[in-house]
Amino acid sequence: MAAFGAVDVVVANHVRSSEQTPAGVTAAELDLTWAVNARASVLPAQAFAAAHDDTQPGDRVILFTSGQQLGSDDP
Repeated sequence: MAAFGAVDVVVANHVRSSEQTPAGVTAAELDLTWAVNARASVLPAQAFAAAHDDTQPGDRVILFTSGQQLGSDDP
């Protein structure tokens, strides 16, 4: 905001993936992945929302994921 005066759009994609097989996933691995990905998406969206008062049309937050499970070669 300080550099540009306003931010109109926040686009966030998850940032951490696990390469564990289903049998190799641990609670610690899941906790780390969820913590990183939730923070990477929610905190910027929260800051964006706090800086806007709904008077400027077009402000958007776009959240998505990679769909990496669609291309896995693992059985």
